[in-house]
Amino acid sequence: MVRLAGAALVLALLSPAAAQTPVDPRTRIEMPAQVRDFLLYEMRGHLEQLDKIMALVAAGDFKAASDFARTGLAVMGGGHKPGDPNPGQHVPAEFRMLGRAMHEAGEAFAQAAAAAATPPTAADYKAVVGALSTLTARCAGCHGAFRLR
Repeated sequence: MVRLAGAALVLALLSPAAAQTPVDPRTRIEMPAQVRDFLLYEMRGHLEQLDKIMALVAAGDFKAASDFARTGLAVMGGGHKPGDPNPGQHVPAEFRMLGRAMHEAGEAFAQAAAAAATPPTAADYKAVVGALSTLTARCAGCHGAFRLR
């Protein structure tokens, strides 16, 4: 009987219901569903662009990484077409500032990658990876501060 009670206690402790969901400290941004879906689509695109940039850096093709960054991550609102929702109308100023900082970091990365020698030196790698780290820190900062609803 004790063994059965012990097993039940272990199962209860391991069940999802027993786990406490941590409080999400991020600022919730309420916006219309169409605008939220568009903003999430844009952010997924940025993530895909970042993935390609990292692959180009890993391959040592800094020039291509620079050129690619300048067509996406370094461009503020560059992918918008007439009629697209404008998420900027629905987000706080701090969110817009973080978004602008991410795009500026994308341009700084593009500049660092463009300045690299061919083939890149160890110093070039240090500068480019440092700029890439700054870029990803901007992404993480915004995602750590805000959540969309």
